[in-house]
Amino acid sequence: MIVFSTCLIFLLSGCGQPVGKDVERYNPELDKDCTRCDLRGADLVLADLTGADLMKADLSGANLIKADLSDANLSGANLLFALLVGADLTGANLTGANLLGANLADADLIGANLEGANLDGVIGADFSGALNVSPKYLKD
Repeated sequence: MIVFSTCLIFLLSGCGQPVGKDVERYNPELDKDCTRCDLRGADLVLADLTGADLMKADLSGANLIKADLSDANLSGANLLFALLVGADLTGANLTGANLLGANLADADLIGANLEGANLDGVIGADFSGALNVSPKYLKD
């Protein structure tokens, strides 16, 4: 069972429109479209976000520990200092995403597209199976 401390039904917030309190309304079990949502600091531990559209969403400081983000669209998303420990990001689109200071320890990035993503200060990431990672982030 997934527990969301502040998540209610996102549909009431005007799907896809940033309202500043999207974190209180978003329920990933009911709606996978959260384009441009404001989910700063959201508690999404173990959330099933498979195939979710989180394009340009603000997930800065969000707790996404062990969340399933496989095949999710996170292009242009802000994941500044997000906790993605053990998250499943297989096949996710992270093109142009900001992952500055994010914790990706034990995250599965196989097939994730990281083209143009800001990976400065990322903690614990294994980019060996990821796609389009800038050479400056690859370990020798």
